[in-house]
Amino acid sequence: MSRILRNFLVASLGNSIKGKILKSKTENKSDDDPSPHLRGDEHTGRLMKMAKMEEEKVAQYTQVHKAFRKTLEICFDMVVMVFLFFILYLTVYSIYLNFKLTYKVAEPKLLIANVLVTIILIETYRILIIYLRQHRVSLTHILEVGIVALIQKLVVASDFKELDALKLFAIAGLIFVLGYLYIKIGEE
Repeated sequence: MSRILRNFLVASLGNSIKGKILKSKTENKSDDDPSPHLRGDEHTGRLMKMAKMEEEKVAQYTQVHKAFRKTLEICFDMVVMVFLFFILYLTVYSIYLNFKLTYKVAEPKLLIANVLVTIILIETYRILIIYLRQHRVSLTHILEVGIVALIQKLVVASDFKELDALKLFAIAGLIFVLGYLYIKIGEE
């Protein structure tokens, strides 16, 4: 544990020493006196030697972390790709069911619910594609999926006679909050 703490301190001090080196070099260049300041050059030389020694220590330590992080990123990308293929399969199957239900629909509510599920799957697919490209997730897309999923749930359970007023107000409040967040984040 003490080795990790020592290496962390060395890494953070190494960055501060590099900053001091750059600062002292710019100070020496900005002087009007053409003769170099011996004291500043000696100080800069010592700082450069210390930074080089600390870089060598840090470089060995961080190479393991870089390799481990890269390996984990590749593994997680593979998991995301498996999810992508699974969602693609579900989307194609959902579209097939939508065409099938179009001709045999007994309740239009079921067809609308299946179309909304297809939209949710497409949005989720888009979120995962954006993650693979940028290695970050867009919150606006997640809010879109949340809003559509909530609406889909309302359409499926559209027997509003059984819902009491408290549940209806809670659902309305949730839609309002999700919509507000979507608009607020979209402005940024």
